[in-house]
Amino acid sequence: MAQSGLAARRWIHKRMVTSSLNLTTPHTDSYFLGCDWGTSSFRLKLLEWDSGKTLVEISNAAGIKELYKQWSEYRGTLSRIDFYRSFLNDQISELSKQTEKDLASLPLVLSGMGSSSIGMKELSYTQLPISLSKPKLNVEFIKKTRQFSYDIYLISGVCSSKDVMRGEETQLLGIASKLNIETGCFLLTGTHSKHVFVKENFITAFKTYMTGELFDLISSKSILSNSVEKGEVLNPEQSFKKGIKLAQEENLLHSLFTIRANDLLNSSEPTDNYDFLSGLLIGTELNELCISQTENIVLWGDSQLTLYYKTALDVLGLDYIIPELNPQEDITSAGQRIILNQMIND
Repeated sequence: MAQSGLAARRWIHKRMVTSSLNLTTPHTDSYFLGCDWGTSSFRLKLLEWDSGKTLVEISNAAGIKELYKQWSEYRGTLSRIDFYRSFLNDQISELSKQTEKDLASLPLVLSGMGSSSIGMKELSYTQLPISLSKPKLNVEFIKKTRQFSYDIYLISGVCSSKDVMRGEETQLLGIASKLNIETGCFLLTGTHSKHVFVKENFITAFKTYMTGELFDLISSKSILSNSVEKGEVLNPEQSFKKGIKLAQEENLLHSLFTIRANDLLNSSEPTDNYDFLSGLLIGTELNELCISQTENIVLWGDSQLTLYYKTALDVLGLDYIIPELNPQEDITSAGQRIILNQMIND
């Protein structure tokens, strides 16, 4: 196990967030470990079971994609699951050093890409509809071993007949548990933003939009890359709002080229074009919500992205709420806690 551990350890110091709490010795009925493992990032937390409060955490750039690459190049004797568990062992050991306590035997809830085709073990998606109050997600229990003293609860993703998500379902459980909204649309911003539709406290449908990824591709690799430039301060002003409005009126494929034409004919500012492009794409994403006049929109995501989506929803005249949640309780951790409690109690 030392070979894979050495490969994993180099990630630990890339980025670390710790608390200054002095913890008493954790008991298995008082604490649990929550791991949110994304494609390009890793987060691990020690959490209070009763409150969901984060006591200490580490985060780094050792995402599933990187670990899968290491696994693909590995020529040792460990199985795929044990290779990933070896990495987790190193991370939990680092967490233990920060608390100066033994965390052995705590349950570990693992959400995100850990259950994907490049994760620890691929699990099939849970099909809609799914209850938000009693979610029957596909969760696999992986029993602890002598080398890895933590029971793992590996959470799968969710699918409809046309779409998939993995990780956002856990976030959604955390958000919904804090709100009294049984019917509406949860707009989860991100590189691949999700519009998740809930009816009578059940997830009934969702759509994924590649808005962020398409923006990155167009702004960096297309013919428009020479016409757009990121400003020093990101703020959705007039050019962004103009893009939002135009997205409701004209075909996107034509509107995109107007950025190039305006640059050549009217000497438009590249930073204005950058915001205009963002407005066109976000406006196109929100077009269906505008047409259907969707009610009870819950907006959630990165603070900078949320600012842009908030401005777009204002321009389109759509009502929304942005939940004000306890900053000590991460929504993903809250969702993990809900799933763990259900698994333990069922």
